[in-house]
Amino acid sequence: MMGMLRFRKSSRLLNGKQFAHVYASGTVLRRGPIRINLAENNLGHDRLGLSIPKRAGNAVMRNRIKRLLREAFRSMSDPPSRGHDLVVTVRAHSPLSPDGYRALLMEALRKACR
Repeated sequence: MMGMLRFRKSSRLLNGKQFAHVYASGTVLRRGPIRINLAENNLGHDRLGLSIPKRAGNAVMRNRIKRLLREAFRSMSDPPSRGHDLVVTVRAHSPLSPDGYRALLMEALRKACR
């Protein structure tokens, strides 16, 4: 069970070129304190990239938000679609629970699939 919930390299956006592609060709969805840039990737699985600006808080707060977002992405058991690249940017806010972030991500994916 634990091996299934790892955040594998194949589930990440790894370089600036991948982020730039999502920013250039994707759609933007805003949900609560997060902004999601979303683009199709034709890979058959979703990938996540995080962009957490300094205005979101100090290093401890930014790292906590990143951990919670990764956990929410990892634990999406049945996403509405597959094959998207997501770049998540946050505004300054108090961290939500992984369930709260998961609900925001799922809502954005559902809207993108329409």
